[in-house]
Amino acid sequence: MKTELDNARLDDPYHQATDMMLMEDPLEFITEDHMRVKTDAETMMRSASEPKPEKPDLLEATTFLTNELALLMHDEDNAR
Repeated sequence: MKTELDNARLDDPYHQATDMMLMEDPLEFITEDHMRVKTDAETMMRSASEPKPEKPDLLEATTFLTNELALLMHDEDNAR
């Protein structure tokens, strides 16, 4: 199993979503997407604990919360 992100997120931390080309291998997509969400969560935890969070971290967190969280929640609700 991977321990780091291998898609465009490595080069561009503001990459909006997991590379859809990975859907050719669904397990690879799930692994990559999990690592991306985990990275966003770690960024939010780090930002919350800092007296003055870094602007790039805040941008990453707000981008995730604004653009992806609702979709993830919708997917989870529809999976039941």
